[in-house]
Amino acid sequence: MKRSSLMAPLSTGATPTGGAHGQAWVARQPIKLAALFPQRIPAAPLRRPPQAETTRWAGPDHWNVAPVRAAFAALMVGIGSAATTGAAVGHHSVAMFDREHPIQLVGVVREFKFANPHAFIVLEVTAEDVRPMIWNLEGDSSNSLKWDGWSSQTVKPGDELRLTVEPLRSGAPGGVWHARKTTYKDGTPIAVIREK
Repeated sequence: MKRSSLMAPLSTGATPTGGAHGQAWVARQPIKLAALFPQRIPAAPLRRPPQAETTRWAGPDHWNVAPVRAAFAALMVGIGSAATTGAAVGHHSVAMFDREHPIQLVGVVREFKFANPHAFIVLEVTAEDVRPMIWNLEGDSSNSLKWDGWSSQTVKPGDELRLTVEPLRSGAPGGVWHARKTTYKDGTPIAVIREK
């Protein structure tokens, strides 16, 4: 094993005797490393006081980590909330719907999707001298509809409905509907069964 010329005297206790390179190392006086790095006298071991003397022990073998864990948990909840807030706000934005100018649609249900995050009604609307137009209408969540007594069987394809809709601002055939503003074509309320 080759030794560095700087470390050789310290590790062997030898000093150089000759010229520059290639000279032999001769032990003159050993270097005592213990003198360079004196040993510390160990401190007396810490005694854990009885429970009657104190309610909290803060010795090195029992650090109180509860406040640190609580702060870490609060930090993680805050980061998680901040990370998901943008997606939740973007998903529930109503800016694309014209809430100031609702319209009434009468048409035949082609499809009813009772699903999360929103229920959908595909409605075929016909007008005089115009081809039928398909409207894709977004509703409340299935949980909200269940609270109002709706189920996946409340509306079926072929049912004729009258809906008050907040249309899309773009003018495309779509919008948002609410269960409380929906009736059959003749105005009778939609029969709902409230589960107990």
